[in-house]
Amino acid sequence: MNNSSTSDLSSTKERIKQRFTRLYKILLQGCGREYCFCSFCKNNPDFQFPNESAAAIALKNSTNNLPICEEKIIPKSLQAQEVNTFINEASDTAMYLSTLYKRVTEVFGSYESLNLSFLDTDDFKTTLNSKNPRIDFDASSRFFELVTKIEKTQSPEKNSLKSILSQSLKNALETFASEMKENRIAEVGQLRFIMLLFEIPEIFDFDFNSPFIHLLNLCLILPANLKQGLIEWFSTYKREKFAKIVENFSNIISIQIITNDEDTGYLKGLIMFTKILFEANKISHIISYEDFYVETISQEKEPKEEYLIWLENKYKNTNEFTYTDYPWILECEFKAKILDEESEYEMRKEIKNDMTRILASAPTGGMAFPSLDTILQIQNNVFYKIQVRRDNLLEGTLNQLSKTNINFKKPMKVKFQGEQGVDEGGVKKEFFQLITRQLFTPDYGMFTTKENDRFLWFNMNSIEAPLNFELAGMILGLAIYNSVNLDVKFPVVIYKKLLDEPLILKDVEEFDSDLYKSLKHILEYQGNLEEDLYMQFQVTYDFYGEHQVHELIPNGSNINVTQENKEEYVKLYLDWYLNKSIEVQFRPFYKGFNKVVTGDAIRLFTGEELLTLICGSPHLDFAQLEKVTTYEGGFTKDTPIIKQFWEVVHEFTEEQKKAFLSFCTGSDRAPIKGLGSMVFIIARHGPDSDILPSAHTCFNHLLLPEYSSKEKLREKLIIATSNAEGFGLF
Repeated sequence: MNNSSTSDLSSTKERIKQRFTRLYKILLQGCGREYCFCSFCKNNPDFQFPNESAAAIALKNSTNNLPICEEKIIPKSLQAQEVNTFINEASDTAMYLSTLYKRVTEVFGSYESLNLSFLDTDDFKTTLNSKNPRIDFDASSRFFELVTKIEKTQSPEKNSLKSILSQSLKNALETFASEMKENRIAEVGQLRFIMLLFEIPEIFDFDFNSPFIHLLNLCLILPANLKQGLIEWFSTYKREKFAKIVENFSNIISIQIITNDEDTGYLKGLIMFTKILFEANKISHIISYEDFYVETISQEKEPKEEYLIWLENKYKNTNEFTYTDYPWILECEFKAKILDEESEYEMRKEIKNDMTRILASAPTGGMAFPSLDTILQIQNNVFYKIQVRRDNLLEGTLNQLSKTNINFKKPMKVKFQGEQGVDEGGVKKEFFQLITRQLFTPDYGMFTTKENDRFLWFNMNSIEAPLNFELAGMILGLAIYNSVNLDVKFPVVIYKKLLDEPLILKDVEEFDSDLYKSLKHILEYQGNLEEDLYMQFQVTYDFYGEHQVHELIPNGSNINVTQENKEEYVKLYLDWYLNKSIEVQFRPFYKGFNKVVTGDAIRLFTGEELLTLICGSPHLDFAQLEKVTTYEGGFTKDTPIIKQFWEVVHEFTEEQKKAFLSFCTGSDRAPIKGLGSMVFIIARHGPDSDILPSAHTCFNHLLLPEYSSKEKLREKLIIATSNAEGFGLF
């Protein structure tokens, strides 16, 4: 054996000996920490001594790599009682300041000490193993107010208390990162100090830039299970606190963009932390998904440029920074433009191929350039044309859409057989209105309604052919590429399913509040479920007047729901209700949608955003609509009745505005780019009379008599728009 091998063997023996000694000590005596996460340590509240001797356990684990706690002195944590003492005894004496400075250095310089600080309970075990970080927000707030107050009283030549706090945090984060690299961080509870950092009012300020950057870098390399722990903790935050954190991150990202200080490492760290917050928000719906948008991106960046970088990264295997990789901070309109860019890119490729094919096979008439017929053929191939009969709309449309080799991303042109006219957009919009009226009405049998007829849902008992559901899915996809808003009342969960997003209990609340409350009650109920509620693992539903029973698990009718299995029951019930019960109907619907909507850009959207993309935005800015409106038949923006008209419309309630918009356009939502992007026409429809206003919804064209008074105008508008409410009424 050579000297190198002998040295390695000796080193291994020494390592095993040291590990055995350490294990033996912490098994019997602990490590001295207030709370230890090591599974072998007596100071871990979950530790239970097995039926073996400490020596046997230490020997068994002396050769593996399971993490064990080190022997080091950890400063005592900072709790509300000590905070109160500091506040009550506050002074500018050297002794007081020395004590305060020392405790800041100790507690904030040790991630382990900070991890146990500002608890809202004395029960460490309950706190650090819960899905709530259990922060005493009052104590932390009062302490940092004290730090700010002390800071203001100190002379400039002295070491700033905040600079000491910042440096201490930097040290703590460096230690944590080092121990994580050594696989010594395994429990979510060891991350609680990260949550406390956001209680420091100045954490986003320049003075704390160094620890803040360390924090971002740290979160970039967190393992998935630890990151999920942070997500669950943030999901418990109240709206005001959570919204403030999101806003601060958005502001810093905006500053980076505006100042052109786009250090991609720092920027990526900022954005990826917002992903943690975004995922937390998906669990609890604390704020709107729109609150994550960084509007500066839309103001400073071009969707086409971002898309081209994204495309190049994909096909050339490059790694250039693009905001397209971070869709949760992009406004829906920005993403819609990227979707348009993708559609145009693919369409240009196909047109180029078509031109090559047509030119290769077409006669040139003995000349060096193509004939007129060839040029017209190329031009006509830019559009996807559909020709149908009004009295055979569904079958005719299905037959035409079933043809192979169709590029559905081409602009559609529609012609109704036997009718004259060129489709400049109005015929196409009428086509979509007619077909959605037939397909998506509950009377047709494919869908039913929920929540007092406010939402459509798949009829699990429908006997309609799968091809009809496939057609319905295709119509949704075609509406995207043809910029037509559909008046289809699906809840968000259907759009989440189209995008393969995970579904949660909260999704049910929107369209079936009674079921949501019932399942939530089961989860929260602390009594005896077997005796008090007496439920089994089964679902009873109606099938054409007869009660049917579906077992959620084998023999589910004989298995009671208990405290131990209630979460599994709710999970299985949700899966049946949202997926399995409508699988026969939803599968072809999903197929039809994805047959039309191909490519990667659609995956930039969330379920909520896909609803907006297909049905329009719920944000109605009628001031913008007024600015873009044009007038015909003698009306101008200065005509008295027109001025009164806009006064009346602006005074409408939100529901009245939605009804008015639906009456004029066929949809109660705005285009994704807002009402200011619409073509809207108001034409004079004769002098004062008792007839009601009317509208050509295909052309967004309102016909308005010149009523004699504002009161009469208001009355006629309300009557006309109220009578237009309901499913399929255009």
